[in-house]
Amino acid sequence: MDGPSELDEFREQWKQEVHRAKSVPLPADSPFATPPSSPPLKPTTKKEELVVLADNMNKEDDTSTSSASTVAIDVYRLAIEMERKGQLGQALLHYRKAFKLDPDIDKTYRQLELVEQAAVAAAANNNNNNNNNTLCSSSFNYPRQCDPLVAAATADGRDIRALLGHSHHEYTPSTVVTGKSIDPLDSLIREFIQQDLSYIPKVDYKPISIAKLPDEMLVQVLGHLVVYSISSMPAFALVCKRFFLATRSASLWRHACEHVFRAPTMSLEQSRQYQAEFVRTLYDGYWLRMFIERPRLRFDGVYISVCQYIRPGRSETAWTQPVHLVTYYRYLRFFPDGRIIKYLSTDEPTDVVRLLTPDFSRRQVFHGRFSLEDESGGQVAIDMRDKTRPRDRFQMMLFIKSTSRGRHNKLGWLSYSSKKDGREEGTTYDLNMMRPYFFSVVRSYRKQL
Repeated sequence: MDGPSELDEFREQWKQEVHRAKSVPLPADSPFATPPSSPPLKPTTKKEELVVLADNMNKEDDTSTSSASTVAIDVYRLAIEMERKGQLGQALLHYRKAFKLDPDIDKTYRQLELVEQAAVAAAANNNNNNNNNTLCSSSFNYPRQCDPLVAAATADGRDIRALLGHSHHEYTPSTVVTGKSIDPLDSLIREFIQQDLSYIPKVDYKPISIAKLPDEMLVQVLGHLVVYSISSMPAFALVCKRFFLATRSASLWRHACEHVFRAPTMSLEQSRQYQAEFVRTLYDGYWLRMFIERPRLRFDGVYISVCQYIRPGRSETAWTQPVHLVTYYRYLRFFPDGRIIKYLSTDEPTDVVRLLTPDFSRRQVFHGRFSLEDESGGQVAIDMRDKTRPRDRFQMMLFIKSTSRGRHNKLGWLSYSSKKDGREEGTTYDLNMMRPYFFSVVRSYRKQL
């Protein structure tokens, strides 16, 4: 039969082709290249031939898999570049091709990018470590490079103080009070300082826009944010570790205290001196603690007191006796220049808050001035008049309280009286009929500050 002879002839032909392929040099990354460690081919038995053939096929598969991953990475990077240039159609085609070559190409690319970024950051830190350590000053002596936001976590924050315009000396608080750390998050701050604070994008191939903003400008934004929109600070701190450290700056909270607690009759320079002495005496030099605990008035909203009383009604028959529950509101708004406006009305807050401007004039509208007494623990004295009753002078004494909903958001009554001009006797009103004021934020007021 011709079968065995044809098989032998095919085997000899295959061996010759293998010898010719081995003698021709191939690229190193070619899947058909013979590894340098491969032994030369020699005549073997049929069993040995099968073993050698299986080994060669496994090596070829490994080489082809590595080559496919490299090609997939290149195609994936090309797709990202096209997407950045706006060529979405071509980018989509290359994304599909990359995922066909490697279904997990996105994870592979992310790992490669993280490794490259870590290597670049390590090299940069090693090159600049000596210079930055000599320039960076901190009360904690953290071994990190000193930039405006990292310096914000230090006790004195000299860099940020200069950016906020504090050219004068800043009091450096002690770091220990009654055996405990002055900042309850001090250990967390120390841990964050030792970590990498560079921005990490949520999506790998998308740029971080805020990274282009200079730190000096970001600090200026924080200076306005802490004064005019304090409720936004926690949300800002939750963005990343670097922003969290910025919100712990002593200079930032000093800047806030000097503006928030400044009396209407004080200049900014007088407020700086007064607040520095106040925080040193009562709060151990801890500005953030003073901002949180010290009673203060809010100017970005209105204080509202909801009052109710029962009024008997009339009926056409004797079988029923209707009763009316009447609700009315007292509105009280404070302005940074020391003025106040008080309004008594049955209108809902949604219809009134936009009217409470310094020029608002209507029946039951009172205009006057206020003063906050720090020595008495947050008492507010108000002196006001009603234009429809020019001879009457009204005086209110309130005190600032905190509730479970927030700090310093309630005004309780101490006294309420009126007196006519030219008379010594006056009228004192019953406080049992007075309900406390509760603060409510009005967003449109922030634009007016």
